Amino acid sequence: MKDSTKSFIIDISIVLFILIIAGIVRLTSLETTPPGFHGDEAYTAQDAKRILENGFIEPYTGNALGQPTGPLYVTALVIRLFGYSISSVRASMALFGVASVVLFYIFNRLFFNKTIALLSTGALGFSLYHIHFSRIAFMLNAAPFFQLLSLIFLVLARRQIHKWHWYFLTGLMAGIGIHSYNTFVIFPPIVFLLLVYDVVVSKWQKEKLIGMAVFSISFVIGGFPLLHYMFFHLNDYLQHHRTYAVFNHYEYVSSHNALSQFEFIIRNGTQNIKNFYMGNKIDAVDAYGQTYSFHPIHLALAFMALIAVILPKKILGVTYTEKAKEIFFYARFAIIGLIIIHLSAYLTFDAFYRRQILALVFLYFLVSVGIYALYIVTRHRNGFMLIALTALLTYGAFSDITTYLNTTGISGSSHWVFASEISSAGKWIVEKAPDSALIGLYSDRWDCNFPSFIFHISQKKCISMNHPDAIKLETLPKNNVVFVLLGDYMEKYPEIVRQFPLGETHSISSDYSSQKTTGLVYIVQ
Repeated sequence: MKDSTKSFIIDISIVLFILIIAGIVRLTSLETTPPGFHGDEAYTAQDAKRILENGFIEPYTGNALGQPTGPLYVTALVIRLFGYSISSVRASMALFGVASVVLFYIFNRLFFNKTIALLSTGALGFSLYHIHFSRIAFMLNAAPFFQLLSLIFLVLARRQIHKWHWYFLTGLMAGIGIHSYNTFVIFPPIVFLLLVYDVVVSKWQKEKLIGMAVFSISFVIGGFPLLHYMFFHLNDYLQHHRTYAVFNHYEYVSSHNALSQFEFIIRNGTQNIKNFYMGNKIDAVDAYGQTYSFHPIHLALAFMALIAVILPKKILGVTYTEKAKEIFFYARFAIIGLIIIHLSAYLTFDAFYRRQILALVFLYFLVSVGIYALYIVTRHRNGFMLIALTALLTYGAFSDITTYLNTTGISGSSHWVFASEISSAGKWIVEKAPDSALIGLYSDRWDCNFPSFIFHISQKKCISMNHPDAIKLETLPKNNVVFVLLGDYMEKYPEIVRQFPLGETHSISSDYSSQKTTGLVYIVQ
């Protein structure tokens, strides 16, 4: 009893440590890293604001091409507690990231000792991929959270088949999870396939059938709002998929025969998977992929798990315990899960990093299995192995965090993707421009309807001066006007001064570069 209590206290201490470290990495400097505020992030804020105003909203929103609205309720709560700001909106999704890291440790502790669980959790916690997507207000970051909850309950259900509440919780979390992100719908069928396998292997054992039925019922309960919406609004629900469906890609459509179309599908999907693991190709919507995607050390450990699963135990020269058999069973399950998830890469184009986010948990579980495989192959010579693995994974963590802070999080690509210039202009207007002023916006990339600009200026009246149908400069009021000139439109400054000679000039710089003037503001009082 004393040993059990001591072990539990140590686990709680580790969880608190993980919570603090993961929180620091994901919750600090959210206002400026990444720089600016993406239009889809602004949609997250908009919809969360609707929740605060109306109480509940539809289970699926048309914003950002269409996405489930589940995580928005967390965003609404954070905004209510901490105010309407970039930091608050991003923090709501970062909290899912922090919680996912903690859940990953708990999931690992179902199989491994504290050392292996902590090492692999550290790999995930400092993963460049997970850090990046935890620090932006894209709702996809909620998907691994519900995936992990469902997997934890799944393992407990399969170990205690007479405890039906574990099957119920597995299905419930999978059902709630479909409200988190569009691609989460791939995950419940993966779990269902495992339960079907259990039924078949047990030769249709009654307990297994009941477990599968309980899972199915609770999945429908958890997912009912979105399932109901999908049934009655299937055309609207599929809009996002149609936008990125490989069958609508210009190269597929312009292909003249079935063979060239098939070749394009294979080439596109294979490239997507390669990009997901190796990086070095930037996604123009989330600015990820500027360097490597996953650290080579993490990929090497996952590959080691793959080899350990494939090779016969005679070649490895080990005797598998019941514990080892269970671990390698779930490793095979993770590999099958990865294959199914990656099949979707052949059906879509673009957004290839975030669309594969469900692969993250399976990938890092294989990292855990890779570490475990090293232990058993070396006959548990833990001292040397622990030092070597700790050194390698610490190096990987340092590389990932420095790569994010010095490259991914603040690069020119992030500056462009997250619209740093228009965001900086919006923040400047809120802080310094008169509340009743008319805003005249000059920009070749954005207009007054851009979500991030609206997020900042709120109800202020704005005119897009670069629009072909915009009113003439000379017809504007002669006072209480704020001209915002971004990029090349700064050349318009002399013309505006001639028309409004009594104004006051200010320069603005983006969050990306405080030393570089990215726009001018001319206030006519």
